[in-house]
Amino acid sequence: MNSNWMKALLRDNPWVRLSRAGGLLIGAIVLLVSAIPARAQVSAAIVGNVEDPTGAAVKDAKITVMSLETGATRAVNTDDSGNFRALSLPLGPQELKAEKNGFKSVVRTGITLEVGQQAVVNLRLEVGEFVQEISVSEEAPIVNTTTASVSGIVGERQIKDLPLNGRSFDALITLNPGTINYS
Repeated sequence: MNSNWMKALLRDNPWVRLSRAGGLLIGAIVLLVSAIPARAQVSAAIVGNVEDPTGAAVKDAKITVMSLETGATRAVNTDDSGNFRALSLPLGPQELKAEKNGFKSVVRTGITLEVGQQAVVNLRLEVGEFVQEISVSEEAPIVNTTTASVSGIVGERQIKDLPLNGRSFDALITLNPGTINYS
């Protein structure tokens, strides 16, 4: 009979009900916060340096990166050393433009970003009027000299054509160059 009295006290006590709801709320928050870092990295970055014809750093030059697929733009400025970093860019072909008063603007095309890539694009601004523009079309180097990470994109067609043993996703790892599947 004592246990029935205790169960009724716990069931009807508002503090017990509040602590149960609080525990559920805390559990839900922990679950949501822990899932944030688990998102796949589906962006890339462009870093580089801007110099004048003498090799001196160009401070406060405006760098504009435009995705040729979406038209989205990102603008950053160079620091005191002439360095710039445009982070979290969408994948695919990009166009980079550097502008500074007293210099001709430079447009660099042929930059195609892949998953997790950090492309290095160094620019040299020539002295001239701001209305003049120099357009350079070239491919960004394939070899990534900034990080040792390996990443790649596995397309839908590759997935459908690949005979997966047991349909395990880790068999797709070996489709990217430089990867080894130890399982």
